[in-house]
Amino acid sequence: MFRPGPLTGRLLTLCRFLFFLAVVAVFVAAILPTPDLGERPGGDKVLHILAFYGLTLLAVMAFPSAHLLKIATLLSVFGAVIEVVQGLSFIGRDRDIWDWVADNMAIAAVLCPLVLSRWRTRT
Repeated sequence: MFRPGPLTGRLLTLCRFLFFLAVVAVFVAAILPTPDLGERPGGDKVLHILAFYGLTLLAVMAFPSAHLLKIATLLSVFGAVIEVVQGLSFIGRDRDIWDWVADNMAIAAVLCPLVLSRWRTRT
């Protein structure tokens, strides 16, 4: 079976740059006023899932030797910080625990298959 080697050199640097760029972009998008797009199915939860799915994929590629639980914890805390900041009165956004739940579901959707795959190859 083909197993790609770890990312090194310029590719690893690119992945790290893209990860940090995505973190900044997600945070900025989270604190900017939202345009009224009308009722969307699922509300903004789909956007949360897409953002944190992408962040988690980038984090795994950018930090291949990092423990997956550490990646999950840091991204979950980042999602919680976003919700706290959105709840500040001068930001003008709403704090919603279900947004944070959606963030964590996306993180788990990326990391659970990786954990199971690593667990399977150890036995």
